[in-house]
Amino acid sequence: MSLRYDAAFYVQVLDKYVATGECAEADNEPLYAYLLSVMNDPMIKIQVLSDELCARIFYDAMSQFIRLNLEKQKYNMQKSQSEQQGMELVLEWSETKRKDGWQALLQEVADKHEGNGFDKAFYQGQFGNEGKYADEEVWEDGGRLERGFPTGFAGAKGKGDRTAQR
Repeated sequence: MSLRYDAAFYVQVLDKYVATGECAEADNEPLYAYLLSVMNDPMIKIQVLSDELCARIFYDAMSQFIRLNLEKQKYNMQKSQSEQQGMELVLEWSETKRKDGWQALLQEVADKHEGNGFDKAFYQGQFGNEGKYADEEVWEDGGRLERGFPTGFAGAKGKGDRTAQR
């Protein structure tokens, strides 16, 4: 999920809402859509516009909520980019490195993603079959983890997500 709006945008939205009660009806961006659903609640609007203390509490609480969500999204994006870079590096491993490292790599992925449905046993079979660790198709195509892992294993460099094309 990528957010279209930054913190400054949300500050402007909150400022306008607290001052006038005006806000958009809806939006597709999840965080903004949630904020709008709260701001469009008639009870919230009445409290914010009629009581300065309620307005301040609303502003502070929503500002903190937005800030925390934007920080979490930034962290998730950085984590995702780091994992993507790691997947690309794995594709560059030599045959010797693949032979020596596939089990540790598989364990690392299982440790991180077993709770998300990662099927370690399936990939042990894929890589563990005699010499399969050296097979490019296992790493790039078979490693797409159609059975075991929803986001792909190593990803095919420059080829996009081929699992969606099948």
